[in-house]
Amino acid sequence: MSTKLALLPYAAPARYSRDERLRITRLAGALRLALNIHPGNGLVMVLGHGGEKNNLEALETWVQRSLEAQALPPNRASLQPLLAQLETYLTHWEADK
Repeated sequence: MSTKLALLPYAAPARYSRDERLRITRLAGALRLALNIHPGNGLVMVLGHGGEKNNLEALETWVQRSLEAQALPPNRASLQPLLAQLETYLTHWEADK
């Protein structure tokens, strides 16, 4: 059974303050740790735009796009919704490979 993955729309990079960029990086790091995502580059094409160097950079791109798509703030309160969404997304991606 094939499940269609919902791709996030491409959006021009938002202008975030240095503090907000740091929080996005920390959110991505927390998600990487929570889901045991390896530091390689296997998920760059799945989570990012394709130009990222590694999974963490791709995850930062995914976090930024997800925050924008859902109008979530780049802070700790967004961690649980992002975690649930990413876990579902990766599970569906695994099933569709």
